[in-house]
Amino acid sequence: EEPLTLAYSKNLRNRLMQRRQLPENILAWQALLTDIVNVPKIFWQQAEYTTRSMINTFQQVDDQRWILIFIAVLIWLGIVVFTRHHLLKIFNHLSVAADTNSSARSLIIGLRLLHLNKAGIAFTGVFLLMVWLAEPSYSSVLISITLACFWLSIKFPINLAWLILLDEDKLKRAEPEEVVERAKLYKQLRWIVVLASSLVVITILGHVLPIAPMVQDLIDTIFMLFLSITVFPVMRIRTLLIRSLKDSLRGYWLWVVRITTLMVPLAILAVATLGLIGYLNLGWYVAWRLGLFLLIFFGWLIARGLLGDIIAFFKNLALRHSQYGLLWTQDIIPLFDKLLGVGLAISAVFLLFWINGWFNDEVFMDSVHAFFNYTVFSINETNISIANVLLSIFTLWAVFWFSGWAKRVTYRWIYSNVIDLGVRSSLSIFTQYIVLVIGLLIALKVMGINLTTLMVLLGGLGVGIGFGLQNIVNNFVSGILLLIERPLRTGDIVNVGGNEGHVSQIGMRSLTIKTWNKQDVIVPNSELITNSFINWTHSDKVLRITLYVGVSYDDDLHKVKKIILNVLNSVDGILKDPAPSATLWEFADSSVNFRIDYYFDLIASSGFATRDAILFKIWDTFAEENITIPYPQRDVYVKTIPQAKNEPEPRREELPDWAMHPTKGGSEGG
Repeated sequence: EEPLTLAYSKNLRNRLMQRRQLPENILAWQALLTDIVNVPKIFWQQAEYTTRSMINTFQQVDDQRWILIFIAVLIWLGIVVFTRHHLLKIFNHLSVAADTNSSARSLIIGLRLLHLNKAGIAFTGVFLLMVWLAEPSYSSVLISITLACFWLSIKFPINLAWLILLDEDKLKRAEPEEVVERAKLYKQLRWIVVLASSLVVITILGHVLPIAPMVQDLIDTIFMLFLSITVFPVMRIRTLLIRSLKDSLRGYWLWVVRITTLMVPLAILAVATLGLIGYLNLGWYVAWRLGLFLLIFFGWLIARGLLGDIIAFFKNLALRHSQYGLLWTQDIIPLFDKLLGVGLAISAVFLLFWINGWFNDEVFMDSVHAFFNYTVFSINETNISIANVLLSIFTLWAVFWFSGWAKRVTYRWIYSNVIDLGVRSSLSIFTQYIVLVIGLLIALKVMGINLTTLMVLLGGLGVGIGFGLQNIVNNFVSGILLLIERPLRTGDIVNVGGNEGHVSQIGMRSLTIKTWNKQDVIVPNSELITNSFINWTHSDKVLRITLYVGVSYDDDLHKVKKIILNVLNSVDGILKDPAPSATLWEFADSSVNFRIDYYFDLIASSGFATRDAILFKIWDTFAEENITIPYPQRDVYVKTIPQAKNEPEPRREELPDWAMHPTKGGSEGG
């Protein structure tokens, strides 16, 4: 079996690497010219043969098969008529969502494209049904299908370009210069499509008709040359096309158009380059494989985009009609979106293998198995292959994503009956840890590491922890202690190391504090275990604030106390229980000070807004009641006035009265 496999691989390699053969002398060139001249004759002879073969085949068809053909044609025409009848209803239904949904707009373009080509689709379908049921020769079937699809291969792309560029609704919203540019782009696309379709048909017929191999190589070379020439105008058309589609397509679908229109010309250029340098067999092989890959890749992109639009539709539906809309839109539907996305990717890979026939290709499958079974490294005589590594990476990604999803779902749904938000957060984090541990064990199992090997690995890990990972483990264990002891919870208002704010997240290694300046401060968990911190809301959410207000000695202190209490009882946000208080606190140098104590809820009220309201209310009320808030005053006694040099001493009768009698004093506000 192994020599046969090697012989197959060698034969395939030699055939793909075989270069184009050119005539070696004048006689060979003359023979080539003769073969080229005979190509039209061979084509007409084959056409006559195919026509006679088709007529003879239809003449030999019995009555039962004719009845079957007639019924199949009627069913096909009925489908076409039914589809045509309901297209208008579908248009009207989708036009409502077309302004906001790119998928709806794309679907409308596709339905209009079918509507414009209904006659060609009906005729081609009838013809192909008759050919299939009549069972003519293989060459006749190939030529018939090629000629029947030739018209559709021209009309479909041209009509699609017209719908995208020159639709009446789009031209109404476009500027005159843009209309001219669109028309020019449409003409260029039309000529390219006509030439490309014609050359494709000629190339297919060149491989079907019994012509000389050198003539086939010449036709292939001309086709490759045409492809290489069309790459540059196609890239220019791509730029104009994307510019014209920016208003109608956005986001994901515009990106799909960008990547599609970029990969197709690059693939054409690669295939054309291989053909032009002489490797025609390799060029056609690459074109076939690359074409299938691009077809499946673009199909996957379209399916992914449609899935995204369907997911968005169900999210909006859940928000409108379900009382658990937040749960559905942020947890349940994204889970299905992720699972379906992974399923689409796996299906695309399997479809690529199946459509290329790689599952039945022993040489290819042996190469794939050898690649994935290649040993990357070994742990305690356990070989870890590329497949193990890739599966482990995928498993770890799935585990970390699913653990985060489990944390959100348990917090919002499973533990929703737990009133204490801190307890609920701790339970959800513990659930996340459990999922992570189970997932890591599964990942190790996927890698092929048994329990004994795991213990050896953990022993080495313990040594590493003792040297370099002790801080990480310290923070991890501290995080578990925080969840168990719960000195703080998510949402608590704390002051840690001078950073004051509320706890927004408690993680495995650290917690996050959102400060009042909207800054995220990351604090290692070990800092909270080893150092002291302030938790304003540990036992309750009530906080006492103390203010001091001074009034003049000339004011009625009983009236002042009454005014302050009335103000405290009238401001919103101040709790009635415990009740606010106003206490005569001290007789100061310049004022009589009152101490004001009030309580407010840190969560329900704003401390700054409440303080602002109290002080403004006291100020306004004092002004109305003529209550004075004094400023500091000092008495200054001047016993002597310093004299300047060379100035006579003032006579006693020239001094002011207060200087002559200092005990009377004088005052000056300071």
